[in-house]
Amino acid sequence: AMNDDFNSPIALSHIFEMVRLINAAADGKEKFTAKDITQAKNIYDFLRNTLGITFDVKNAENNGLLDTVIEILLQLRQEAKNKKDFALSDLIRNELSAKGIQVMDGKDGAKWKITI
Repeated sequence: AMNDDFNSPIALSHIFEMVRLINAAADGKEKFTAKDITQAKNIYDFLRNTLGITFDVKNAENNGLLDTVIEILLQLRQEAKNKKDFALSDLIRNELSAKGIQVMDGKDGAKWKITI
């Protein structure tokens, strides 16, 4: 089958490298650079264009995966804020906002809603 021809282990290794970088940045061990952001965008584009994996915020009510991913991002954002890495915290909020997801900070933590 055609699906067997994709090099899934390499694709997964890139995804896990991106997750590792995000976690390291959240722990204050690394800072995101413009190159890192470009690499993350390239991985996202690869997932969307080559593998057909998308996060469709318009159908988020039916997409438990989107809920999980956003909750992880909000947790990483909170860890960044706790470590006073406001650049990373703002980056996560701004990138979500650019995709139509508004983050609202409150006394009980961050909430989010779809704005598109």
